[in-house]
Amino acid sequence: MISKMPMNQDCIESFNEKLKEIRILELIAIGFLSVFLLGLLELDIFWIIFIPIIYVLFRTRNQLNGLKCCATNLFSKISLRTWLLLGIAGYVSALGLGIISDEMFPSQYFILNSIQITGSGLILIGADFLFSVILGPVCEELIFRGILLNRFNNRMPLILSVFLTSLLFALFHPDTAQISSFIFGVTMCIAYLISSNILIPISLHMFNNLLSIGVSHIPNLEIILASQTGMILLVLLTIISLAYIFKFIWCGYREIKTSN
Repeated sequence: MISKMPMNQDCIESFNEKLKEIRILELIAIGFLSVFLLGLLELDIFWIIFIPIIYVLFRTRNQLNGLKCCATNLFSKISLRTWLLLGIAGYVSALGLGIISDEMFPSQYFILNSIQITGSGLILIGADFLFSVILGPVCEELIFRGILLNRFNNRMPLILSVFLTSLLFALFHPDTAQISSFIFGVTMCIAYLISSNILIPISLHMFNNLLSIGVSHIPNLEIILASQTGMILLVLLTIISLAYIFKFIWCGYREIKTSN
């Protein structure tokens, strides 16, 4: 499951160590600044994701060459096969758990889910792709894995830091998606801790959101999933996906503890 390919670990660690220096208080300050600027300039709330990204790039500006190493050695610690399977399993399990949760509980939205992009035609599609597939994953992974996980991991046991980071990540998603978001958050934490490469969770998050957008455009998908056969197949695929994800989390956790 974990690739043994050689990599320039020192180059990647240089950027990772710089990322670890960013404190939670800085993140809080950036949050207040973002809200202030949005109110002052009367911008759509989606523009708030630019500010943390710009700030992180500024704070790590002396080690941006390490970010290039992260890109060129993307599949050095986690193989392409594992990356693809995690992305697909993450989406399938989220879809299955989401539908099951939606059947059991009324659909309620929390924080970011109430935000919508307005527009029409290609502009709306382009904006949805830009924010959902590119900027959103970059911002969320930098905040939750790049900053919060690293800071928590400096002050508390590994399991607790992963749990707390993933819980906060889940709270920024719809009620019916919070269980799958928590599981996805744990997976991203393990993937990041294994590789020390922030581009691993970022790229996986992008792939997951791309799958979500792509599948949502499949004709008659809701009708197919609403059928008995479709629901049985979805449940089976969800169970298989969750089994693979949990195996990755367990094996990754053991590798992290061994390396420490």
